[in-house]
Amino acid sequence: MELTSLITNVVLLAIFGAIAYVVLKGLGIVGTKKPAIAEITERGTRRVKATREHVLICGPSGAGKTALINYLATNEWRETVSSLEGTKATFNVSAKVSQGETNNEPVSKTLKLKYVDVPGHTHFVEEMLDAAEAASAIILLVDARDQVSISHSVEYLYELLNTCRTVFEEKLPILIVGNKQDLSNAKKATTLEIDLEKEMDELKRVRVATMDEDQEYQGYIESLKGSFEFKNLSDFVQIGEASIKEGNVDEITQFIVKRHLK
Repeated sequence: MELTSLITNVVLLAIFGAIAYVVLKGLGIVGTKKPAIAEITERGTRRVKATREHVLICGPSGAGKTALINYLATNEWRETVSSLEGTKATFNVSAKVSQGETNNEPVSKTLKLKYVDVPGHTHFVEEMLDAAEAASAIILLVDARDQVSISHSVEYLYELLNTCRTVFEEKLPILIVGNKQDLSNAKKATTLEIDLEKEMDELKRVRVATMDEDQEYQGYIESLKGSFEFKNLSDFVQIGEASIKEGNVDEITQFIVKRHLK
């Protein structure tokens, strides 16, 4: 009789434990694998946790995130492949920037900063938002010749502006970069802006239609009454162009340096 009671208790505990795990996993408390972050140092590469005070480099897979970090760190173009590992690195970035309104002569400035890139796959969105919470600036890379990349980049921007309160409330500087301008079919910044606005309106329509009625927090995009327009975010969101392969990254380096000058 005692053995039967013991077995019953064990079975009940196992059932309750399984239910608790499913609930906690649904909340993201357990069972969520964080992406590996590889820190590049003079002694080699080691896996570390993300730290605060960094520039976040994000965007769809194939947009050029790893290539950008490599170029900024070494001033050389390197062929890269899509990876499920993020990268964390610290290095100097230089750019010529104007010193105030009265002096228009650009002066070269060099800053040593930390950089973090998050894998460009949709299941790493939570990790991107975590990194954004601790970032000092954000660079969102887009393959300017690929409409799929443009559409995916809107999903990242939606999450940054709508889900991550820090980004919108603190007006965290964001530079959206249309990469691969060396290719003839790459869209320029003005065209890219129009495409991104259209894609954002469509994504907003879908997200709002499927939004939970009991949702407590309503983000910036969800609360918009009219169309999404970048001109309403011009004080902290910019759109630029680059060709990392050809070393055309001036808009990126100027953005980084200007945003971190004290």
